[in-house]
Amino acid sequence: MTSREGNAWTEPRKLRDYIKMDGKTATQPFVTHIDDKEILYYVTNRVGGQGGMDIWYTTREIDSEDFDFTLPQNAGPTINTPGDEVTPYYDVREQTLYFSSNGHPSVGGLDVYKAKGAEENWEEAERLPTPFNSSADDYYFHRNKSGTGGFLVSNRLFDLEKIETTQDDIFTFSSPMSIPFVLGKLWDKENQEIMREVRVALYEIKDRGKKRLLNAQIFKEGSFEFGLLANRNYRLVATKRGYAPSTVEFNTNDPQAANSYQLDIELDQAGLASSGELKEPVFQQSKSQKLPTTQTTDDKTNKIDNSTASLEERPVMTSSKSTYTSPTNSTTQAASSPKPRYKRYDVSSDAPKHQGIYYKVQFTVVVGYNESNPIFDKVRDKGRLDTEFIKEKGWTRVLLADFFSVTEARRLSEELRQLGFPDAFIVKYRNGRRLSY
Repeated sequence: MTSREGNAWTEPRKLRDYIKMDGKTATQPFVTHIDDKEILYYVTNRVGGQGGMDIWYTTREIDSEDFDFTLPQNAGPTINTPGDEVTPYYDVREQTLYFSSNGHPSVGGLDVYKAKGAEENWEEAERLPTPFNSSADDYYFHRNKSGTGGFLVSNRLFDLEKIETTQDDIFTFSSPMSIPFVLGKLWDKENQEIMREVRVALYEIKDRGKKRLLNAQIFKEGSFEFGLLANRNYRLVATKRGYAPSTVEFNTNDPQAANSYQLDIELDQAGLASSGELKEPVFQQSKSQKLPTTQTTDDKTNKIDNSTASLEERPVMTSSKSTYTSPTNSTTQAASSPKPRYKRYDVSSDAPKHQGIYYKVQFTVVVGYNESNPIFDKVRDKGRLDTEFIKEKGWTRVLLADFFSVTEARRLSEELRQLGFPDAFIVKYRNGRRLSY
């Protein structure tokens, strides 16, 4: 600690040894004043805690010039868990401790929680809603003096500006205790049954239709919830393999509206949407299953047929004559087992060929390819559109090319999944020959 004397600070002094035990960490101090007491909350992995990093506290008289604090006390099992509890912040106005934990139930990594009380007496800890929390780490929550906003630190993804979780950023927020939120159920449109394991992405729609990804999660129990901000335009996109992406747009511009928005989302099985947009393709689980009847392109409506290739039948180039053969599956074959025989397909493509290793990202397979279809508008600026036409089947693979590092291709495949193509994958080429996916 150091003290202000005149226009300067005193020389920093280390607190007593009983505050920090030898060989243990003591970090992230936060000091608050309640009545005539100064309370120091801090984080340590000293003996006597609940496990991992715990929040502890120590006190002294607020007007004391004595350097000594009381013996540290653990904040108790309501706050601390066998996991890690870090970055304590105490709001005196609310009499509430904010902290982050990976030991309480979370949406991923460290989440921000709050608990009303003081010292070792607390009400049950409550996790803050999204967008305060994300599937990444969220911590150092801190409100400003006016109580109208604040800051937090997170390594979350942030639209196309940040596509990896390897770095921490500071985020600002406003009106944290009165934010609206959206919630709803996820339904199978045909069967009217709750759908589980659905990915829902929340976008903010900016000027001129530009969108910014705010949060995306896979909701396992058939319902979703996101925190919002007032006076914003939003878009929800729900995706699940084998179903068409479902989109709902709404805004929070009405000050008289309720604080919560109930927006159930229905997903339709893959096929041709009534609007003419391409629905998410169905990848057959067995080669013995019959593909749907093909359909030619309708130039007036730019419709695309929903027939698609099996994952097992995604081909690999095997000769310089653009003839492909399907790869074996991932199951290891015994040495004595005969090698399976696969049917060869003639594949035509006008894509340029390069020497050495390079990559493409395949994001859909269609029948009746029409380059002008508006479904491709959202990916045209991501790379060159390539096609590979399988003559015998009448299928057209659609890919984005070319990428000369797997990292670059991986980033694009993740981006395409967020844009409504959840089965986008990387394809490797060597000297113009397709090798793998």
